[in-house]
Amino acid sequence: MRQRFAIAIAALAGGAWLQFAPLDEIGPAQFDRAIDLPANRSNSGGFSGVEVSENGAVFLAISDRGYVLRGRLLRADGHLAGVQTDPVRPLLTTGGTPVRGKGNDAEGAALAPDGTLYVSFEGQNRILSYAAGKPVAQRRFTSDLFVSFPSNGGMEALAIDAAGTLYALPERIWRRRQPTPVYRLDAQGWTALPGYARNRGFLPVGADVGPDRRLYILERHFKGLGFASRIRSYAIGPDALYDPLIILTTRQGRHGNLEGLSVWRDGQGAIRLTMVSDDNFLPVLPNQVVEYVVPKILANKGAKD
Repeated sequence: MRQRFAIAIAALAGGAWLQFAPLDEIGPAQFDRAIDLPANRSNSGGFSGVEVSENGAVFLAISDRGYVLRGRLLRADGHLAGVQTDPVRPLLTTGGTPVRGKGNDAEGAALAPDGTLYVSFEGQNRILSYAAGKPVAQRRFTSDLFVSFPSNGGMEALAIDAAGTLYALPERIWRRRQPTPVYRLDAQGWTALPGYARNRGFLPVGADVGPDRRLYILERHFKGLGFASRIRSYAIGPDALYDPLIILTTRQGRHGNLEGLSVWRDGQGAIRLTMVSDDNFLPVLPNQVVEYVVPKILANKGAKD
């Protein structure tokens, strides 16, 4: 992903990032707040995955240069108001060395109930797991199913449910018209779960299993002068995804390059969608945490896909 968009977006570097009027979004999700992440720090950027604690206070973000940023989200009356961050740290391999070269392109993050962090990488398509509080990767997951992923459009989105089952999505596959499968890892190994279909130029870039046990997929459409984002949610069946709902579709240029997605429920019972934007280490793109809220009364009122 980073190579393709870095080249395309570089054309905007001579001027300000194109902003469009904040037209209404489509879907039940309502924009709440956006805050800037620390800028001008070495390796503090390129964020492509995010996880937020159940109370919305603690977060971690992973970057496509193989780093992790941890911190706290400051809130006022439940709304984002600021951020406190620790220094960025490199993601380490199972051998204890920093991920490097083509193997450092971390794209997705999923936090298990026991605190284990799973990170997906494209390029060298694999998943590394990190036990709670441990900086060195504990396990490495891969599969022959991932061989067909393009080098710059591979393992992109990652999610985990309350039972510890992983869900992974490639951004692209070689055959453009072929449906993009959602890969599920359980005790029987990796299997392809049908039911998700790309359309209207949107590609999957983030995912999370929400407190309602639905799989939320964040998608991006790069239109040359700005990004549009969409979130769809799916019921998870034993053999397929079903009941797709459109939760949010933004207008082109409403936000930057939103990639990571964390879905959680706040104290008022509303579902919150917390996303992080990938600035591609370019000053013309925002480096932000963006949050939308789905009021409790509208949680099951997404538009049919």
